[in-house]
Amino acid sequence: MANQDHGGWMTDYDNFPLTLTAEKGLDIQNQPGFKSFQFHVPALLHGDKESWNRILELMLKIIKPDLDVKIISDMQLFLYLHEHLSEQEMGVSNWENVVHAGFPYVPGEDGPQIDCNVASSYLTAHLSHKDSNDAVELRTYPRISGMQSEDHAEKRAEAASIMMHDYKNYCVKVSPNHIANQEVIQHPIIQQPIMHTFFEPVKGGCCGMTEEGHANLLHAWETAWKSYGWDTKVLNEADARSNPYFNQLQSLLIEANVNEYDRKCFARWLAMANQDQGGWMTDYDNFPLTLTAEKGLDIQNQPGFKSFQFHVPALLHGDKESWNRILELMLKIIKPDLDVKIISDMQLFLYLHEHLSEQEMGVSNWENVVHAGFPYVWGGPGNGSKIDCQTASSYLTAHLSHKDSQDALTLHHTYPRIPGGMQAEDHAEKRAEAASMMMHDYRNFCSKI
Repeated sequence: MANQDHGGWMTDYDNFPLTLTAEKGLDIQNQPGFKSFQFHVPALLHGDKESWNRILELMLKIIKPDLDVKIISDMQLFLYLHEHLSEQEMGVSNWENVVHAGFPYVPGEDGPQIDCNVASSYLTAHLSHKDSNDAVELRTYPRISGMQSEDHAEKRAEAASIMMHDYKNYCVKVSPNHIANQEVIQHPIIQQPIMHTFFEPVKGGCCGMTEEGHANLLHAWETAWKSYGWDTKVLNEADARSNPYFNQLQSLLIEANVNEYDRKCFARWLAMANQDQGGWMTDYDNFPLTLTAEKGLDIQNQPGFKSFQFHVPALLHGDKESWNRILELMLKIIKPDLDVKIISDMQLFLYLHEHLSEQEMGVSNWENVVHAGFPYVWGGPGNGSKIDCQTASSYLTAHLSHKDSQDALTLHHTYPRIPGGMQAEDHAEKRAEAASMMMHDYRNFCSKI
């Protein structure tokens, strides 16, 4: 460091940022003098070239076999200098401890949980060998599936990634745009397929979720698909209204006494049928597992309309002609006395499949390769839920519907752990956080992508 043209910042490679953003780093480095942020532990340091050389030269002056220190190490020499010289003589302008020793977690019934109050009080977290070992004993080591106590040092990479994910998603106060910010692994593809969804905000929220909850889920959806190499496009009511069938469909639905929510569900079909090339569509509570952009390109080159969760329109693909064929078939059968449970896009799609051949519908794929809910298993009391890699790797996506999320929380205990806990009624509202955790777990423990 003393040999760098301008000196600069230095940290151990087991030290990870919490509140030390690049902006804060620039502010600090503009201040004069040598700065240590974990007292004499050289885990996070800053100084210009002159300051680094001053400390180095002072160390050179005191090194001798009988020096009164526990052991001659850079850490002990740095402490010795501070005990025997003034900070002015050392050129030190900052000597404090704003580096957290170990993981900023607390033990919980469902495993360790990040302590946002603590984490937000420190610049970085220093995951030293000793502190990582202590974290295992204190039950504050982030949950790593199948880890043994002797792995505390070896598994720090995985544990640090979980810590960074937890801090970013549960502690950092950012705009909704960034609530699901994740490590983005872009896959090298020549062409990006587009994953569409339909979203029309409802003032005050709806369906057991606040406006913010819906916005957070949408942003989590966008981040997840982009991390798999996809481009994303959010369609809205304006896209539906531009379809020439809009007025006809609305009249039929109103005549059939269809509620506003289900009318909005039909709007997504109008919007997709109006896209120049048709394309992919998914609900914004449906997240990728094995459906990479490469796989998406392979599938979209196959002809016909494709449904991947049977009659549930959670993941669909077709060209413009195929989307319009399904839409026109729906328009032909909508009437108040239609023999279905309820007039909804899902029930009409099922009705068509039960009364027409797949050839008549133009359907080339009708299967279920979308997992209903979180692909997790309960680990038993005190262990919480864990991702089931064998199950997750068998599906294209995971559809986190209202019902499946509620069942995961209240019946199966397979809802991903949300730091700080949650109430049963939060199962829909917290899906953004839960989906981000699922994406993290799949990528780190299951994915071979």
